[in-house]
Formats: sequence, structure tokens, C-alpha cells
Amino acid sequence: MYLIDIRLKSDQVTEDQLTAHRQWFSRHFEAGDLLIVGPSKSRAQSGLILAR
Repeated sequence: MYLIDIRLKSDQVTEDQLTAHRQWFSRHFEAGDLLIVGPSKSRAQSGLILAR
């Protein structure tokens, strides 16, 4: 298993890219590749993933 800490630079990401990014996560979460996906409450534009 892997714990992945994601941080985006908000000045380098468009809303369209962010939408596609979230869709990618949703697709892989539904397929069972990602066990946990969610935003960080302590940092803006960041999140954690637990993957296998």
C-alpha cells in the first residue's frame, strides 16, 4: 500500500484541470485502485490518498 500526499500549486492549475483531476480520482476510487481519497483540512489545494 501507498500513502500519497498531494499538493497542487493553485496558481498553476486551471478549473478545467482540477475538474479532470477529480474525475480521474473518482474513476480509480470506484475501480478499487484507491482505498481512500480526500482533501486535506490543514492545507489548501492538497489531499491524501491511500492506494494499493
